[in-house]
Amino acid sequence: MLELSYIALSIVMAAGMIIPFFKHLNRLNPAPRIKTKWVYTVLGTLGAWLAYLLILSSFESLCSTDLPPRIPLLLFVPFIVFMIRFYIKHKNSPIIQNIPLQYTSAMQSFRILVEIMLLYSFKENLVPKAATFEGLNFDILMGISAPFIAHFGFIRKRIPKKILVAWNILGMLMVLFVGVIIANAFYAPNELIAVHDDMTTDFVVMPYLLLPAFLAPTAIFLHLVSLIQLRGFKR
Repeated sequence: MLELSYIALSIVMAAGMIIPFFKHLNRLNPAPRIKTKWVYTVLGTLGAWLAYLLILSSFESLCSTDLPPRIPLLLFVPFIVFMIRFYIKHKNSPIIQNIPLQYTSAMQSFRILVEIMLLYSFKENLVPKAATFEGLNFDILMGISAPFIAHFGFIRKRIPKKILVAWNILGMLMVLFVGVIIANAFYAPNELIAVHDDMTTDFVVMPYLLLPAFLAPTAIFLHLVSLIQLRGFKR
């Protein structure tokens, strides 16, 4: 059941980003060349990343705890490069700027489900307790606050822009902090953060790999899109 939850939520989040974006693209009615380029870019990037994860999982490429650490090198570095490139290339994109601002914020509510899944993952000895909301992970607060940020920040426009920017930056940092907890438990338990629970290599193969390698990056990516949108946000 837990395995199916990881798969189901990943499918829902992928569809929840792609389908509304394509509808938004149709509403803007850009030049056919631009529209085709966006379609191929979105589907190609997502497909390539999932294929990459399947290959890593099939060969158990992330299971080794030897140095240099494979998770940062094979997962985090490629994602960071993608984020930097996306920001540089699309920071002034009218297509990104015209996405309804409340949508990317409201979508962050999926993190409530992620935190519940993390709790059950801890009970299965897949992650340390410190990575759950019973430990040091307060990321569930981002999921709870997301609908309120969307409504009062972008629909009612009652929240100052600086606070909206800070909320998005804080959301990124919270995801990264959980990543540090899990990486610390995997490579060097108790050396950086006091993690006293065992952690198996099952968490770095499919379908559990979808959480650190797809769902967590999705949260960070949505924050990045929100920050790009906030560049042109006016009351």
